[in-house]
Amino acid sequence: PDALEGLQQFYIAREDWVGCIGQERELLKKFSGSLITKNISMTHEDHLQKALRQDPKCLSNWSFRYLPQKRDKKNDKPLEAIGEAAQLQKSGMFLEAARVLKEAFERTAFPELLELLEEVYRESGTDEQILEMVGKLHNSRQRSVPSSLLFAKLLYQCDRLDEVSKVLDKVKLPAGSTKFPVAILGSEDKGQQMTEVWSDLYHALRYLIAVRQERSEDALQEAKPLLREAKILE
Repeated sequence: PDALEGLQQFYIAREDWVGCIGQERELLKKFSGSLITKNISMTHEDHLQKALRQDPKCLSNWSFRYLPQKRDKKNDKPLEAIGEAAQLQKSGMFLEAARVLKEAFERTAFPELLELLEEVYRESGTDEQILEMVGKLHNSRQRSVPSSLLFAKLLYQCDRLDEVSKVLDKVKLPAGSTKFPVAILGSEDKGQQMTEVWSDLYHALRYLIAVRQERSEDALQEAKPLLREAKILE
């Protein structure tokens, strides 16, 4: 067990998560319930997810019979997409990477996929075809608040203010709320609570457009949710 544990720590130090989970599986198989595997069992799922990011196919023929409980695989698909996109991105295949992320987001609404899609867009040198992909997310029947706001943000950075306004007009936030649900049409179970980051982005874009168009009163109204006076007075 000491040798296997030593190898496991070696892989962790190198951030080789595919190698790491292989060692952990052997330890959990052979020494299940022992003191050695107690800590390993607590971090194994996290390491499995990290391994998928490195090699999207690493769990393809993987048996989980060594685990005491059935494993929830619900997040595997988006993580596999992240791993595949990362490999394509490293090879300079930005358009293909963006397509993988877009399609995975359409299927899963996994928030990190949008963040990585934006990253691929920037690394590509702001490829217009990738911007169009984000636009298709906004215009699709499965439109979500985050995908619309990402599209608006990228359009703003391209100085396409009229288009930004049109996108934002289709984003509806509950009045007086700093958090809002992702509205994925036709799929209630995929709805999720968004963080203040998206709400701030919505109001920041409206504020910036109002400033650029010299609409001072509108700019002031959009600035109020960003200031959150109530928090200061707590």
